[in-house]
Amino acid sequence: IVEGGRDDAIAEVIYHHKTLGTNMRGAVRVQIKNKHGQPRDIYFDRPTMVRCAARIEVERDSSTSGIDTHGIKQALAERSFLIGEHVHR
Repeated sequence: IVEGGRDDAIAEVIYHHKTLGTNMRGAVRVQIKNKHGQPRDIYFDRPTMVRCAARIEVERDSSTSGIDTHGIKQALAERSFLIGEHVHR
């Protein structure tokens, strides 16, 4: 999965750095020419945004502490995940 960059530039980098026998899959197909002028297909995927929903239960740590619901919502709205990053339960 590749985020950003031009398809042709990405295909060149993949072609020059992938090891022999490594299979390629993906929705994006770019045809490049090897050093002998033969066409080679390079495949990769682009990331897609995924909408998600969450339910959170919050408890006070003492009877005098307040719960900053606005701050919690703001922090969650600003959070994003990187490609391949685990989302913990």
